[in-house]
Amino acid sequence: MAPVETTPTGEGDGGVAESQEGVLLYYKYTDVTSLTGGREGLRIWYEMSCLELGLVGRVRVAKDGVNATLGGSLQSLRRHCDQMEAKGFEGIDFKLDRSHGALNERTRAESGFDRLRVQETDEVVSLGPRAAGILAKEGAPHLSPEDFHRELSDAKEGEVVLVDVRNVYESRIGKFQCEGVKTLVPETRTFAQFPRWADTRERELRGKRIMMYCTGGVRCEKASAFIKAMGDGFENVVQLKGGIQRYLESFPEGGHYKGKNFVFDSRSSVSPRLVRPEDCTVGRCAGCGVPYDSNGLRARCGRCRLLLLLCEACARDETLDTRALCEACCAEARVTSDGAPQDPQTKVRILCLHGFRQTARSFGGRTAKLRKRLRGTAELIYIDGPYLLAGGTRRAWSSEADGAELDPELGLEGLQTEGQGPLAIGIALVERELTRGPFLGILAFSEGAAVVEAALSGGGLRCLRFVILASGFVDGNAGHDSIPLELPSLHIFGGDKDRQVPHQRSEALADRFASRKILRHEGGHFIPSSKSYVADILAWIRETLSKTRGGL
Repeated sequence: MAPVETTPTGEGDGGVAESQEGVLLYYKYTDVTSLTGGREGLRIWYEMSCLELGLVGRVRVAKDGVNATLGGSLQSLRRHCDQMEAKGFEGIDFKLDRSHGALNERTRAESGFDRLRVQETDEVVSLGPRAAGILAKEGAPHLSPEDFHRELSDAKEGEVVLVDVRNVYESRIGKFQCEGVKTLVPETRTFAQFPRWADTRERELRGKRIMMYCTGGVRCEKASAFIKAMGDGFENVVQLKGGIQRYLESFPEGGHYKGKNFVFDSRSSVSPRLVRPEDCTVGRCAGCGVPYDSNGLRARCGRCRLLLLLCEACARDETLDTRALCEACCAEARVTSDGAPQDPQTKVRILCLHGFRQTARSFGGRTAKLRKRLRGTAELIYIDGPYLLAGGTRRAWSSEADGAELDPELGLEGLQTEGQGPLAIGIALVERELTRGPFLGILAFSEGAAVVEAALSGGGLRCLRFVILASGFVDGNAGHDSIPLELPSLHIFGGDKDRQVPHQRSEALADRFASRKILRHEGGHFIPSSKSYVADILAWIRETLSKTRGGL
C-alpha cells in the first residue's frame, strides 16, 4: 500500500515538500525466518538501505515480522516504502506524516531519532511470558476509523467497553472518551504488563463489546488475540484499524479522541490537525496539578524513572525529585515501610539477573525447574540487562562487553550513574526495578552476581533482605571497598567443571560477605534444581527471613 500522508504538504510533488522532514510508522506480521537470509539478512538490508537514504530511528526485525519508526526527508521515506514493497512486503499500511521537527535535542536522543538502530528481536512486540503462544493472526477484526467512530456514537450505555492498550505515560496526555462508553486505561509501564492487567478486569470485560485501540495498531493485534483467548464471554472484540494516527486523519477535529497522541519519535506528541495544541491539553502536572502535557523536560518518576509530566516550575523544585510519582507507582503504594508485602500469605518476590550473553527469557528457561519447585514460596521475576550485543538477541550488564550498545527501549538515559564503572547503568537499572516491587531478594547468575556485588559495595540495594549469587564473581573494574558486606548471602557454584567462572572466583565473591552460606555442587555453569538442592535453598531463605524483620 502506498504511503498516505497525515497532512498535506501544500507544495505539490517536489521542491520544499520532498525535502521536508517526515516520520514514517509501519509494521508487518510475517514469518521473517522463512525469507532468504532470515532475520540477520533482513537486518543487514535495513541497515544498508536506510543509511543510504539518510534515515534515522528504530527498526525491530523479529521472527514474526517487522516494526519501524523512521525519520528523514519525505522523499527518502517514500523511497523506503517503495523498496519494502519491491522486497515483497505487500499490504503494509505505511503511515507517513510531516514533522514539525524535534521537540528538543534531548527528546531527539531519547527517542532514538539521533541515529539509526536496527535490532533483531524474538517478537515484533512482546506481551511477556504470560501470553506465550498468542499470535497476531488470531487477533480481532479491524474497524475502519469511520466505523469505529460510528459504533462509539451509537453505543448503548453499558454494552461497550473501550480498552486503551497503551502505557500510562501515553494515555495520560490523550485517550478516547465517549458519553455512555466506559474507557479502561491500564496503568502499565510496559506492554508486557497488559496480560496481568486484563486478568484483573475480567468482570468488566466479560460479555461486553470490547473495542481496542493503540497508537498505530501493532499492539492491538497481539492484545486483542490475548483477550479473545481468555475464553467464553470474550469473543466480541474489535480493534481500530491504523490506530489513533489513522483515526485523527479521518477526524482532524479530534472526534471522540480527547487530547494529544503520544508518539515514539522526536516530536513526542501530535495534536489533531484542526485543533490548536493549547486547546487539547488533558494531561496534568504530577507536582501541582495544573493542565500540562509536554514531555520536553524529560522528567522522571522519583521511584521507577518512568516519564513524568512536570511543569517548568515544579521541575525546578528540587524537593519534587524524589516525591513526584507516576500513576503506576501511586497505584502500587500498598507496601509496608520495611518493603515487605502487607499480606503475610504473599509469596517472596525475587528479582532475577541473568549472566553474560543471556537474556531474561533464556535465564528463565534455564531455571524453569527451579522456579517450579520454588513456586509455593517464591515468585521469580526476570529482567534483561541494559546492553544489547551484536545481533541484538543476547545481552550483557557491562558497557565494556564487545559490541555492547545500550537498549534505547529501556528508557535508561536519564538514570543517575555515579561510580561503579562499566556496571553503572546495570546497577541503576536494578535499582529502578526494585522500586517496582516489593522484592525481598535477588537471584543473580554469573555477570549478574558481579552487578549485585558492585551495587552493594557502592551502598545500594538497601531494600533487600538477602541475595542468592550463583557462579558469581567480583568485577575487577567496578571499584570496591574492603569493608565486608553485611547482607545475608547464599553462594551456589560448582567445581572444576565450570569452565566459564572458576570456583576460585566464586569463593572470592563469597569472601566479600560477612554473612554467607555456600552450597557447592559437582556440575558446571548452572544452578542445580534437584529436590534436595532446592530444599536447601528454601530452608536458607526461610531461616534468613526469620532472622530479619519478622520472617515471611
